[in-house]
Amino acid sequence: MLDKSFKEICDGIKKDVKDTQLEIMINANTNLVNLYYRIGKALEKNSKWGNKFIDNVAFELKVGKFKPEFGSKMGFYLTALDEQVKDDNDNPSIGIILCSSKSNKIVDYTLKYINKPVGVSEHKIFNELPNNLLKDFPMEDELNMYMDIDEE
Repeated sequence: MLDKSFKEICDGIKKDVKDTQLEIMINANTNLVNLYYRIGKALEKNSKWGNKFIDNVAFELKVGKFKPEFGSKMGFYLTALDEQVKDDNDNPSIGIILCSSKSNKIVDYTLKYINKPVGVSEHKIFNELPNNLLKDFPMEDELNMYMDIDEE
């Protein structure tokens, strides 16, 4: 049987953990509300009749920490905005990624050379080699001669 004071100590620790979790949630929500207010003010300040400022802003809300792939995804969204929504008279499109946390170094590395050229190619996987390539590859028994395989 547990000592009564031990139970009281454990109950106190549990209450402290719950109180701290609640305080963290309240602070997080307060900070998010303040962030959304600042974003709203920036949008309101820059949005003029006919300039489609809000139409040219791409938002991404992420629950977790910033990942480098978010940068390329945002680049895709901004390109789509520029190609399909933005007019020649509009300001450049901008992207806003909201994350629960970030490493400045990872963000800097992700976005520093975002305009560098990147090549993309398709590949195909075959279950068997095409006949025109098959003649250039050794057969299985030829390969086995050069491999150290212990057969039991």
